[in-house]
Amino acid sequence: ENEVRIVDGNAMVKNLVARADPDASPIYVGLTDTDDVLAGQAAGEPVAMILPDQGEGESGTLVVGSTVAMIRDAPRAESARRLIDYLLSAEVGRRFATPESGYRPVREAGSADGGIRALEIELPALLDQLEPSSQWTAKHFPPRG
Repeated sequence: ENEVRIVDGNAMVKNLVARADPDASPIYVGLTDTDDVLAGQAAGEPVAMILPDQGEGESGTLVVGSTVAMIRDAPRAESARRLIDYLLSAEVGRRFATPESGYRPVREAGSADGGIRALEIELPALLDQLEPSSQWTAKHFPPRG
């Protein structure tokens, strides 16, 4: 009824919104990452970002962080640990957390703006939904090819 579309990536969502053609089934709203929106804005494209639930007493918006991990029994565990420590340092956090990148540091000390109310997620409750959500995803997004 609302002509919802699922497309192949975040940049494609941004591109479809930026090039919305009122005469050709336009897309005016899409879900994507901050970096794609910021890149579009830097290029002068007509896109804007809305972070939901930022008002007083509201739940906050979903914040998805980048991750780093070390494989169990890694052959060069000490080197991996040094890399992880470096990537998690305040210095790297400050370098990545610029208004242009849209990235946020894991430690408040490196925060570029600190003004986003993040949705608090209860990890045990989230894990309880892993199997049902995996089944839903497999049903609605079967593997291609």
